[in-house]
Amino acid sequence: MRTFVLLAVAATCWLGPASAQEGDDKSKQSATDAIFKELAAGLPKDGQRANAARLELEYCHEHHQIWGFLSTPVQKPVKTKDGKPAEIIFLNAPAMGMPGTDFSMAFLLAEKRVVDWVSCWTYNRTANQELLLEDVDGDGSSDVAFRASDGWWGLLDKRKHSRPGDKRKWLYAYAITAKGFQSFFPNTERNLKVKLSYDTADQPIRLQVKGLPESLRERQMVRCTLSATNSSDKGIAIKSAGWFSLEIDNAGHLMTYGPRDKRPILKPGETISEEIRLVVEGAEKEVTMHWTFMPGR
Repeated sequence: MRTFVLLAVAATCWLGPASAQEGDDKSKQSATDAIFKELAAGLPKDGQRANAARLELEYCHEHHQIWGFLSTPVQKPVKTKDGKPAEIIFLNAPAMGMPGTDFSMAFLLAEKRVVDWVSCWTYNRTANQELLLEDVDGDGSSDVAFRASDGWWGLLDKRKHSRPGDKRKWLYAYAITAKGFQSFFPNTERNLKVKLSYDTADQPIRLQVKGLPESLRERQMVRCTLSATNSSDKGIAIKSAGWFSLEIDNAGHLMTYGPRDKRPILKPGETISEEIRLVVEGAEKEVTMHWTFMPGR
């Protein structure tokens, strides 16, 4: 009996701290989820830029749910250039490998209202980025800066900027004003005209992409849906590791998608679909997307 009581006390001592830690973690996660929810609610309902920001918020939130503290939102009180109180929220979704894509995002809020936002995608072989509050132009005010440094191959990103007499390099840098972010450097992002090409791998398949605009803003996330319909009277085997591939001429790209549909056979008349998020960086003003069906064996 005495042994039983001692074991029970020991169990209570061990379980107590674990339960407290679990509750603390859930509380922190709930607070973080609330930040993402409030930022999403504060974005305009329409417009390509706002839609891209909403998708990028989702991307950051998913990264945080997987990697936790590596991408926890950071809130910082600031003063705008005209002396008004405001808040900056930094979001980071670093690549977890090499090669990989790093992403960060900054929101400007005034009285809990989203005023503006900016973001930055980088390929970590050609540049590393660091999102900072720092004085970029030497006027004594804090600015939002996406500081650039060498990637695996050096600092090869063509967006890099500097200021006379300053050794620092930036991909983007913005003054904080009551009306929003004002860039210190010329905007280099372009609108890319999109052409679509389909390859059915000689299968009786009809491929279709929906949701892509006729032109994409460079380095802004978009969402589209790719579907494949079996137009024959026989089943078609589907590659289990993924039933499509994408190549883009004259551009680099990041592609993310949800859980894969792993059905082995696409029956006659059936359609399989995949929701995809894309970020495109073009070398030319026109890009061609080659969507290819991947049949199984």
